[in-house]
Amino acid sequence: MKGTHHINLTPEFAEGIDTWLISGEPERTEKIYNRLDSQDSFQDSWIETGRKLPVGRGVLRRKIKGRTHEVNVGVATSGMGLGSAEIVTMEMVDVYIKRVKEFYRGLVEAATKSNHGPINILRTGTAGSHQKHVYGGHIVI
Repeated sequence: MKGTHHINLTPEFAEGIDTWLISGEPERTEKIYNRLDSQDSFQDSWIETGRKLPVGRGVLRRKIKGRTHEVNVGVATSGMGLGSAEIVTMEMVDVYIKRVKEFYRGLVEAATKSNHGPINILRTGTAGSHQKHVYGGHIVI
C-alpha cells in the first residue's frame, strides 16, 4: 500500500500505534527510537522518507511495581516549524482514521482482535529551553 505523501506512513505500519512522538530534528527522533524495544512481529520498524525525515516504531516497556507495561510507540520527524509539524500530524491522523474505519468495517471480527484507543500525539523538542528555569528533560505543556 502506498504511504502518505510526506512521511510515507501506511495503515499497516501504524497498526497498533496510538501514541506518536514527533520531533523537529532527525537526530532527536533517532535518540528516542533507540530507547524503544524493537517489535519482533513487525520486521521493518524504520521508514526513510523522501525528505530524509525518519519515522519509526517500537515498544516502550517499563516495569512498575513488578508488573511490565508495554506501549506501542511511533516516532516521526516533522522538520522545523509549525507548518511542517502540522503536515506530519495530519498525515498521522489521516492514517489513524483509515485504521479505525477498517476496524469498524468488520466490527465483530475485529473487536476480538484489536483495540483502537484515542490517538496521542506529543511534540518533543526544546520548547522553553532558552529560559533559565527550564532544564533538559523538563516537560513543558
